[in-house]
Amino acid sequence: MRVLLWSLLVVPRTAIAVWAALDPARWQEAFPSIGWLAIGWFLLPFGTLVWVIVSAGGLDLVDYIVLVLAVISDGLTYLAKRFDIRYGRRAEQARKKWDQAESIVADGRPIGPRSPMECVGDAVARCLPWPGMRLKASVRGWPATRRMSLQHARLIEFLAFDSTSKAMLASTPAWLAVLLMLAYVNNSTISRSGMVAVAVIGPILTIGLIMIVGGLNAQFRVVYPLVRALGFVYRSNTWPPTTKEIRQLNRTLGKIADALQRLPLRLGSPHPSVCKAGADKAAAIRDLQEHATWGNPSERESLTRVLQRDLETVLEGRWRDLPDGTAAIRTQGLTAWQKAAFVLLAVVFGSGATWVSLTGESWGPGSSLLISILVALAVASLIRSGVAPGGLQQAIDLSKGIRDG
Repeated sequence: MRVLLWSLLVVPRTAIAVWAALDPARWQEAFPSIGWLAIGWFLLPFGTLVWVIVSAGGLDLVDYIVLVLAVISDGLTYLAKRFDIRYGRRAEQARKKWDQAESIVADGRPIGPRSPMECVGDAVARCLPWPGMRLKASVRGWPATRRMSLQHARLIEFLAFDSTSKAMLASTPAWLAVLLMLAYVNNSTISRSGMVAVAVIGPILTIGLIMIVGGLNAQFRVVYPLVRALGFVYRSNTWPPTTKEIRQLNRTLGKIADALQRLPLRLGSPHPSVCKAGADKAAAIRDLQEHATWGNPSERESLTRVLQRDLETVLEGRWRDLPDGTAAIRTQGLTAWQKAAFVLLAVVFGSGATWVSLTGESWGPGSSLLISILVALAVASLIRSGVAPGGLQQAIDLSKGIRDG
């Protein structure tokens, strides 16, 4: 990860220096003052590169969008570097010595109470694209009386860092490349066919990267909603909860179950016994929704104990030790008519993208953005239907096929 981060800091600045030396006239036009160029080179290298690309022929809506995203990318790069400096080495040590009580002291244990500003900061962190920041913010939301063991706090510390580094490794270079490519396509004389090809390939690669990151962060996908569910139960001052709180808790439990159902696919093991085990363990989590729904005080204690045990089991990687339930697999997923509707929706979106590519030349370069959106919606519809691989519906269909066999 450190090599990736340093490359994100060094490569764009090197590109600026080389490009400015080869084409000084264009850079002088984009930056009449050497001072502004120096500030851009030092603080916003990706934003500076995009500005030079888009500023030559005037700015339109797509240019502004790309420019803002490039500046945000610079900010996220600095944020990720700070995250690595603060947690990287400690997280790696925590993973190596997680079961040694006399080893390093980790700060991943829940702390509290939180000040209003700290709560706002945690709420912002949960909206950021880096998984580890969302996980650590959720754990910090636990009350002080609900501290986890030092060993499991160390595993949380490592998982927070590891999930973030994997997400960056798989997505950041491609994300920045897509930004630069979109800026270039929107401000160049590239042929119409080339523009359409970029518009079609871009979202497909992006969705593919999302699938890859989901597989790399399979453990995080289960731990994060578990932490959120426990935090909800711990913070609840009254029981039974309100209808809104019950819906929120049941939604979170559903996310845990979905993550376990898709676990065989994310781990690259669609073996029949593994798929069946994933469905059964997901069923056990869905059974917990009964505890949350009826709201009896005794049900709350039972739910808390089960979630605590499941979190410890997942953190230690003992997936097989999770309890099994009886998966009502026949009632899960989409019906045949619903699948057909999603496939039809994908055809409509794909046809729309084709129509724009053939007739949208008069719309200007911005039509490539519309093509990308339509292609992304078409692929997402196919994944939701289970026709394209990687979605929850595919995992449910595999489980149904195993039970039918």
